[in-house]
Amino acid sequence: MPLLLVQWPELPTVALLALIAAVLGVGEVAQRVENTKTRRALQETPPATPQGDVNWG
Repeated sequence: MPLLLVQWPELPTVALLALIAAVLGVGEVAQRVENTKTRRALQETPPATPQGDVNWG
C-alpha cells in the first residue's frame, strides 16, 4: 500500500482500501471453496485399486 501511494499520491485512499478489501474478499471466497472441496473429498471412499496396478518404483 505505501508503494502505491508513493507511485500515485493522487490515488484516493478510499479507492485503494476498497481495492484491497476486494482482493482479500476474493481470496477468502476461494479459500472457502477449496476447503469445502477438501472436506467432501476426505469424506468419500477412495476407489479400489487392483493390486497389480501398484507401482512401488
